[in-house]
Amino acid sequence: MVVKPPPLRGRRPLRFNLQSNGFGRAFRHTTLVWGIRVAAESLRDQILRQNAAYQQGDRAFVADLFHDQIDWRFFISSEALPMPGQVRGKWHVLLALQKIHEHIEIIRNEITLLIVEGERAAMICDRVVRQRQTGRVMQYKVAAFHRYEGGKLIEYQEFGDGLDILEQALGRGIDAPAAYR
Repeated sequence: MVVKPPPLRGRRPLRFNLQSNGFGRAFRHTTLVWGIRVAAESLRDQILRQNAAYQQGDRAFVADLFHDQIDWRFFISSEALPMPGQVRGKWHVLLALQKIHEHIEIIRNEITLLIVEGERAAMICDRVVRQRQTGRVMQYKVAAFHRYEGGKLIEYQEFGDGLDILEQALGRGIDAPAAYR
């Protein structure tokens, strides 16, 4: 006798709660539902939780989501924001994030667009930061591209409007040809 799952008509979809690993941090796992292996947390949900955790200062949670061989790239002028162009390896990324945190405070990082396909994601964010040294507040858009492997972030690329960010960091306009504006 074959048992079929009940029809979903008029029912709410199943929701899966994350379980703790004993240290107060959630982990990804799969569970069996009607004979189908289902991820407990979608990549979209993971990215949203990662963003929220980072904004709240939970750096340990975010660090747990990095792959040991992560490749992290910023395509933002290092004169505007103290971000290294490329960092490889979990330890080096954590050191780079610590350096960034020493110079800027992220006030808001609102995801305005998030597209997830398989183990890749693309997002656009409205970001507001404060320079710790000057107290200057800067607002700019960022496009970021993620690639995950085994539920861990292994590749991250971030692009920002370099001229706009540099002008805000310096507190003055930069004479540039109209083609660059």
